[in-house]
Amino acid sequence: MKPRLSILFSICFLTIIIYLPVLQHGFVNWDDDLFILRNPLVQSLTLKSVGQVFTQPVEGRYYPLTMISLGIDAHLFRGHPTGFHAVNLLLHIMNIVGVFVLLTRLRLAEGVVWIATLLFAIHPLQVESVAWISSRKDLLAAMFALLALNLLWVEEGTGRKERSSMNPYYVGALIAFLASLLCKPMALTLPFVIGGYWIWINQLSLARALKRMLPFLIIALMIGGVTIVSANQVWPDLPGIGVVEKVLLSGYALAMYAVKVLAPFGLSAYYPIESIMPLTTAQITEMAIVFVLGLIVFTWVLVRWRQPVVSGGLFAFAVLMAPALHLVKVNASLIYERFIYFPGLGLWIAVGWIGLAVWNQLHQHRARSLMLGLALFAAVGLVFQTHQRTYVWRYSIALWSDAIHRFPDNDFVYLKRANAFIRQGAFSKGVEDLRRSIQLNPHNALAHFNLALVYEKLYRDDLALEHLNAAVKIAPNYQKALQRRDEILNARQKPNP
Repeated sequence: MKPRLSILFSICFLTIIIYLPVLQHGFVNWDDDLFILRNPLVQSLTLKSVGQVFTQPVEGRYYPLTMISLGIDAHLFRGHPTGFHAVNLLLHIMNIVGVFVLLTRLRLAEGVVWIATLLFAIHPLQVESVAWISSRKDLLAAMFALLALNLLWVEEGTGRKERSSMNPYYVGALIAFLASLLCKPMALTLPFVIGGYWIWINQLSLARALKRMLPFLIIALMIGGVTIVSANQVWPDLPGIGVVEKVLLSGYALAMYAVKVLAPFGLSAYYPIESIMPLTTAQITEMAIVFVLGLIVFTWVLVRWRQPVVSGGLFAFAVLMAPALHLVKVNASLIYERFIYFPGLGLWIAVGWIGLAVWNQLHQHRARSLMLGLALFAAVGLVFQTHQRTYVWRYSIALWSDAIHRFPDNDFVYLKRANAFIRQGAFSKGVEDLRRSIQLNPHNALAHFNLALVYEKLYRDDLALEHLNAAVKIAPNYQKALQRRDEILNARQKPNP
């Protein structure tokens, strides 16, 4: 056991070294202001106001336990970002330990356990979840989901006679699953992964597996319903997207996630779905081909390649990713890297098993040395890329400059960087980015409104009115623009003292 703990400690220590720069990072204008800086539920959290967290979604997001966690941080660290980042890093380390314990309980080969745990710890796709304060929800949701799985697997070791709905481990798993969904409903489909394991590996009958799954499914249905209702009140679905397009778009996004795992290049905080919308016939055909080929490969692995570790890992990845795809509501971004934080574990397991299987097939010393060298080269590359990726999240301008480098023709990323410049008082750079945003999308009322506010600060009321008029023309019910325009016009009519 000591060698295992030594390796686990080494992985955790390496992870801390990689992510040390985040302790010097600040807040970014990508939900940090919405969830933390301008959220009264977080900034003034008290025992009396805790109940409000469970009844008031924040901009359509129902994350009550995450809000409580951020509120505790705001109280302890007085709004200093270092404390928030330190808690995120600590949660990631706890999740690494949770992954190691879970994979060990699954009795996977040690090589698979170490490869999967290492990839979970240091893969560049994990950076967004760790380095971004607002992604606390993903870390907490994963922590409680891993706790639920570990408790269920402890129950597996108690013996079949003790397994019942009143088993304390089973009840604890239900509570942990509920807590995970109250942090973020990312693990809504986890009961299907658990049920698949019971049926496939434990050889339970379908009826018995469904009976044991039922409490989990009821919880998932309740929280899922609250989530959908809350989101629909604030975030309308993109118009003109039918069921077929949503299915194809989801399959395409799932393939993109898998590609990013194997080749983590060209990463970004934002992958604008506008770049492929509206869908052309050629794009629909391309997505259909990707979807069908992926379905064929996935089915072949499940049916023909009777290897439960690989097929089970791929099954878990696909099922856990389902809530993050575009099946119910089309997201503004084609993919979000943070969405893979917990579901990606299925892919890490599959990659670990395949890597170990190839190693065992090599009998020549030279071949094994070559593979070991390639593995070490890949590991060093991942460490370096992950470490470098953390700096992208150090402040808002760096974050959106990186996104602009990746998507130079998207108006939204220029709008976000402009807001960051303006907050720093760099009005000229802010104006430049806002003009570029409007050039890319002349119908962006928010960009016109923000540009009008900047011109007003620069005492250019004529230009401010021009862009306020443009904003109102685009969105006639834009109350803030209407009010600001009236204030400027009224001020002009007042005589000078």
